Amino acid sequence: MISARAVALAIVAAAAAACANPYGICRPGTYRDPGPGCTAPSLAATIDGDASEWSRADLTPSPLCATCESGWAKSLQFAVDGDALVFHVGTEGAPVADADGEYHLTIYNYYDRARYDQIDVDMTSSSVDLVLNGHIVYGFTIDHAFGADGFEARVPFAAIPFVGAAATLAEVYRPDVGFQPQPSETIHVCWDPTKPENCATL
Repeated sequence: MISARAVALAIVAAAAAACANPYGICRPGTYRDPGPGCTAPSLAATIDGDASEWSRADLTPSPLCATCESGWAKSLQFAVDGDALVFHVGTEGAPVADADGEYHLTIYNYYDRARYDQIDVDMTSSSVDLVLNGHIVYGFTIDHAFGADGFEARVPFAAIPFVGAAATLAEVYRPDVGFQPQPSETIHVCWDPTKPENCATL
């Protein structure tokens, strides 16, 4: 059994490490290699719906929803692929059929308190819309593909109107019941290598 003193010492050590490094503690899904700042994982993703390339140890998924129902978005992973963010969303069982609903991947500017922007990538297996603050945006290519137990998407940096970091979640919308009441866990995504602090705990 771990003593209370050992736990306290571990907390102090972690705090000291965070203070010693100006970039703080790396956020889940990012890592410090080679450092000193935190780095987003990179992946040359093949957007085909196959989840096998997302099994790498450094591509940490968000925690699973506690009580997932069929078709719900239950986990979320991200990586940087050249000039784009790539995502994998795991679903509970197979994704819902096009006639039964659509998935929303929401990327929102949570970290710049001076402004609030939200990008939604609304997807079925056969269509995709890019929506900025409630308005459909044209002129960007969003690659996406559904698989047996989830889907993938590639969103170019140019389509995201804020720089360097964002919060992201995924959920399914069904016309008969609305959004799933418990979306995937929100994850922090970062993509500007010149600002490693964006990947660290704020």
